[in-house]
Amino acid sequence: MSATPLTELGNIVISSIQTLESAYTKSGIPYPSLDEPYKPGPLDDDFALGKTTRVLIAAAYQIIATVRGPIETIQDYAPAMYLSSSLGVAVETNIPDIVKDSGLQQARILRYLVSRHVFREVTPNVFANNRTSSVLIKAHSLEEIKKNTDESLKSAAYISKFIGENPTDIAAPFNMALDPTANMWTWYEKLGNDLRLIRFSSAMKGSGDRFPDSFTKDIYWKDLIKPDSVVIDVGGSVGSVTHLLVKAFPDLKYIVQDLPKVIGQADEYWQAQYPDEVSNPVKTGRVTLQPHNFFSPQLIPNASVYMMRFVLHDWPASKCHTIFILAMAIMNLSIALSPAKRFRCQSRSTFSSLRKIYSKTMRQLLNVLPILLLITSKIW
Repeated sequence: MSATPLTELGNIVISSIQTLESAYTKSGIPYPSLDEPYKPGPLDDDFALGKTTRVLIAAAYQIIATVRGPIETIQDYAPAMYLSSSLGVAVETNIPDIVKDSGLQQARILRYLVSRHVFREVTPNVFANNRTSSVLIKAHSLEEIKKNTDESLKSAAYISKFIGENPTDIAAPFNMALDPTANMWTWYEKLGNDLRLIRFSSAMKGSGDRFPDSFTKDIYWKDLIKPDSVVIDVGGSVGSVTHLLVKAFPDLKYIVQDLPKVIGQADEYWQAQYPDEVSNPVKTGRVTLQPHNFFSPQLIPNASVYMMRFVLHDWPASKCHTIFILAMAIMNLSIALSPAKRFRCQSRSTFSSLRKIYSKTMRQLLNVLPILLLITSKIW
């Protein structure tokens, strides 16, 4: 009798677990317990183990979908907004007080989160942090979740209406929910949204703080050995990812570009990272904080790298074309006259995209480049 899909999935789960446990045993550390608060570990950013973990998670989800009846699965997915709302309540309330002394309504919300393995109920109506909930005490996680339970959740409620009506005069569900004329970025800059903008910038800073060290080791940076090569972080928020690069490659020069109000918060971020002005890269000129809208012509010609992190996924292909064209217009592409120089040109004008274009596939992202006569030289 041949193995069933369920058996094959089970084998993937078992072999993946064995790989993870073997790695932790070899390193002499116990595998993290779900019941204990999260503590960063030496294997958290291991590339191979990360891949194993993702395969294990995918197999586990497929087992659940295979074993559980389809109606029950849909019933579980449909009220997913309550999970977002419950997380919103948790992070908007003082977490230590919640897990110490919970009222009836809070207990009901926390118990719902417990069923999703966020918090644990140690005795009836007494809750404690577990590995998942413990990260909520970190500022960047709080701000990211607050954003997702405010403007993101409100916008998500209009996805079905937006797709069903397919309006030609409205760009996104966001416009139906919050502002019919502005995009999200100009909306953040409007009067009355100051706290939302600060929260969004904090969330982006947190996402940068979570980038693994491999980001500075496995990508193009190692070829930028010439001092004073210029790296532009296009739409780089306050520059948290640039901060990782500065620590790894202090001899390069960096320019962080974003909208004026975002850049206005960036100086505070860099001061917090470098209280001593003598070592502050912004004060020494190693890092420049530059207000810029990437739908305006690029200001800096012939930089070594134009890095776009969490930029292209936000826009449809036509807008991505505009972003690229405005950046390319200021590059010295005339140097690409011979094969040798063409290679230099390609390496000197590398765009690094760390997320998929408009939440599409990698193939759809790559299809944008040939239209602009750009060639993909390598994918990391």
